[in-house]
Amino acid sequence: MAWVAHFCAFLGVVVRVLCAKLWVVTAKEQLHDLVDELSEPEAKRALRLVKKEHEDPLLRAIANAPEDDEPWTDEDEAAMAEVRADDAAGVPTIPLEQVMRELGDTDTDPGAPLSRPPQTPAQRTRSTPPT
Repeated sequence: MAWVAHFCAFLGVVVRVLCAKLWVVTAKEQLHDLVDELSEPEAKRALRLVKKEHEDPLLRAIANAPEDDEPWTDEDEAAMAEVRADDAAGVPTIPLEQVMRELGDTDTDPGAPLSRPPQTPAQRTRSTPPT
């Protein structure tokens, strides 16, 4: 009778595969499900990002640009090897918040525009304006 259990398990897999193929979930349906799970602050941020991409012609062009089809070069591979070696050696990464502060912006939302132009390292170390 063990074959019955195996056969039922097999039928379960077949039914799941067929259901997945018959009831295809659209991107909009997936998005609706995800939005329902967001907290209010997450929903506000998501709304800001979606509006920005929808309204900004440059962001829309970037989002709709064709995938990069340039071949992977030896230089690309060397750069990735360097990153992997740094990661394996425990070289610390720089958090986004720190980068934003160093660029002279206190808003750490990556989708938000800089509140003022980035400063050069020399400008950041000056305590008084140049004369």
